[in-house]
Amino acid sequence: MAACQQKSVTTEESIKQGRAQMPDPKTYKQHFENKHPKHTIPDDLKDV
Repeated sequence: MAACQQKSVTTEESIKQGRAQMPDPKTYKQHFENKHPKHTIPDDLKDV
């Protein structure tokens, strides 16, 4: 039988996936500030 292969997800990919699920920019900015404090906030969220 073939072994299950797990795809490693980079931080950037997981951020993009999370962004796709956020209902609006303000909610996404709050999420980003709380869950990814070491990353810089994307330019399009700085003015939200």
